[in-house]
Amino acid sequence: MPPSSLLRTLFLLLAVAGSAIAELTFVATARQGDREIPSSELKFIRTTPRPRHPNLHGGPGQTETGTGELGKRDITAYGPSWCGASQQLAAPEQLSSVYGIFNVPKLKLRAGLSAPQNAAAWGGVDGDSCNRALLQVGVTTLINSNGRQITEAWWQWWPSASYSIPSIPTAPGDWMAVNITMTSSTSASMYVHPTRIHINVMAAMALCRTNATWIFEDYYDRAGSNNMADFNDVWFEYTTATTVGGTKLGVDGGVFWNMQNSTGQLKCTAQKYDNSNFFVRSVM
Repeated sequence: MPPSSLLRTLFLLLAVAGSAIAELTFVATARQGDREIPSSELKFIRTTPRPRHPNLHGGPGQTETGTGELGKRDITAYGPSWCGASQQLAAPEQLSSVYGIFNVPKLKLRAGLSAPQNAAAWGGVDGDSCNRALLQVGVTTLINSNGRQITEAWWQWWPSASYSIPSIPTAPGDWMAVNITMTSSTSASMYVHPTRIHINVMAAMALCRTNATWIFEDYYDRAGSNNMADFNDVWFEYTTATTVGGTKLGVDGGVFWNMQNSTGQLKCTAQKYDNSNFFVRSVM
């Protein structure tokens, strides 16, 4: 944790959620190596809230694929925008924290689609069986027609706006570690590497705290689904969900999401290696 002497920056915003106005506040500090990052260099760029993804929480053809921890069976599910894994808690259990390491997507132009093309990888809380709110931290990669790739770290407490974090330099193939600790259903602490940035956030839209999510996503904005690029394998490692009671879970017995288009053709798959590690693979 950064020491209390670090400079702190406070950002207050009002974000529209439906017809109600939801207040979101956050405080951030950061270090890079042994250097404290001054508040003047610690930047967050607010962007328009992303719309809800259609058919995100339950594609057709869900199947049981194997026996995981605690006697639960892994579930394979299909949808239009996610590849990855989610761990779902049963009431009254609630999440205390979610942790994971993943590599920044390294993209290749997908034949037959116009550029730019892109994709995102992130870790988060909720967004699967509970979809009233979603707290997510991750990175987006965009590839232009000339093959140049641009990456951007960001976080969002959906349905409020998202924030890019230019203070975290990223490049395709880099590794990002994300640790989210819930202090209540409306407050959380996020810690992101490689730049050691620490964000305390409070929001009006309460999380259920029942889904731990590690996701590769076909990025979606108000204009519709962008063209998802082809990509090298994206690994999610040391995935850990901790409950309020102290139980630690990996991905065993979780939901493994595969992405398919409107005709049922696969675009990418999630493949488990073990309880703590899995990877997402592009399907051409």
